[in-house]
Amino acid sequence: MANTWVVCIDGTWNSPGQTDTDPVDHQESVTKTNVQISWEALTQCDLNSASPYGAIEPLAGQAGAAIYLNGVGSSGSEKWRNFEGSTGTGTSERIIDAYQFLAQRWQPGDAIFGFGFSRGAFAVRSLMGFIHCVGLPEHRRILGSTELLSLYESYRKNKVPANAPGMQPAAIHFLGVWDTVGALAFGDGFNDYHQLSPGNIQICCQALALDEQRKQFLPEYFKASNATQQINQVWFAGVHSNIGGGYVDTNLSDITLCWLLNSAKQAGLKLDVSQLPGFYAQSPEGEIRQSYQEFWNTMPDIGKWVEKFGWLKVARTIEPGQKIHCSVIQAMQQGYKPAAKTAEGITFSSLELEPWGFNDV
Repeated sequence: MANTWVVCIDGTWNSPGQTDTDPVDHQESVTKTNVQISWEALTQCDLNSASPYGAIEPLAGQAGAAIYLNGVGSSGSEKWRNFEGSTGTGTSERIIDAYQFLAQRWQPGDAIFGFGFSRGAFAVRSLMGFIHCVGLPEHRRILGSTELLSLYESYRKNKVPANAPGMQPAAIHFLGVWDTVGALAFGDGFNDYHQLSPGNIQICCQALALDEQRKQFLPEYFKASNATQQINQVWFAGVHSNIGGGYVDTNLSDITLCWLLNSAKQAGLKLDVSQLPGFYAQSPEGEIRQSYQEFWNTMPDIGKWVEKFGWLKVARTIEPGQKIHCSVIQAMQQGYKPAAKTAEGITFSSLELEPWGFNDV
């Protein structure tokens, strides 16, 4: 019987047990991202906030297992968390550890699914690019650290390893991500090797944030690598974490959660979408947070000047072929105005609408 293997990589500073403070009543509450909720829905297990990195449990609905990797900047000392989260350091570690998870389990005929948010979306997409470059072991096995690092170095240099016997191509059945961002430290080409739209992915779905305006959070779009790929990139109301989850108010992130997991279900992943949080109460009236102001308020000495002059603030651009979720139109009818702009030659009214799509649930 074929198995299904699922990789879930969370966003920057995101980890089980994280908290968010409501900007209205200033109450602090434990929150979950859509990546954590997805892993828990697929395994019917709760993540332990004390040791979330690399949690592996069997899938509840079909043969296989899922791994959860918390986000960069979510462990260690405060200084290390800030450094890791600000630079993206730790991304390669997550790619390699997720690859090891698959190398130990995957065999021809098995299905691979991936989910990620923010830099975790970047990491899971690059993981699939890593697999596209070097393949997976023909016979499942634990790879030694030397072999793993050698394979990753081949990926980094964009060279298929000539002396890696027993490796073979592996297709990625489905990749679903919430608002990929990929700003990493050490620029000038150091990180250009990451393949974010590899041709081995059969179905790609991405939920995008209409109202995120932080320049450091510009999205990474999927680009078709071949004519057979199915790519569906859909815009939703909200800023970055309204899309990927982690705020106290989950109205907007519930919409993207249900949409993306329903897309995965239609691709063959076994789960009951109707049991997801907020499924029966999805509303486009959720609070859109002021992520630009909140981010710079954490650095008051320079933040007040950045905000005053609108530095490092940029509206996102909706590209041809991308869609708008119908919940956005409902919100616009109630006075909502998206911050994103359309690319030259297209208008909001000309964009294709993505339906709720729950008729078969």
